[in-house]
Amino acid sequence: YKRAINYHKNLYSKNKTKNKIEFKSTNKIRVGYVSANFNDHPVLKVMESIFKEHDKTQFEIFAYYLNEIEDENTLKIKKYFKSFRNIGSLSINESIEEIRSDELDIAVDLMGYTNKNRMEIFNKRIAPIQINYLGFPGTTGAPNMDYLIADKFVIPPDYKKYYSENIIYMP
Repeated sequence: YKRAINYHKNLYSKNKTKNKIEFKSTNKIRVGYVSANFNDHPVLKVMESIFKEHDKTQFEIFAYYLNEIEDENTLKIKKYFKSFRNIGSLSINESIEEIRSDELDIAVDLMGYTNKNRMEIFNKRIAPIQINYLGFPGTTGAPNMDYLIADKFVIPPDYKKYYSENIIYMP
């Protein structure tokens, strides 16, 4: 926990974080997923059915792809999103501007500190609610990462104190 907090501070102490962001409410909840693994990768294998089964009457689903390599898996999942954008070649600031233009209610990071991550995007707050899920089940130590989705096997209740995020437990 302490190492994650220090790691985050060392990486991003020069960049001021934005602690609050608000968007206009719409009829649907706007959820954006950020990942470099929307290709032949275990994260996509797990997430594909989630993307497919989102209730499109209540949610608008967006994808922000951090990898320039697209394969048949990438092409297959694009249809599940209102918008699928490859932002892998954009700068951090361009990426933030692109994502913020969609006025997300919730942004979900599927990367954490894994390869090709863009944690700095979340550090500068791209949505009122920011969630860490699946790709990195450890704490980010990031003050702007609000929640982490896990189950009681990944994060036993007694271990919640070692996470900077609030834990949302799945059944």
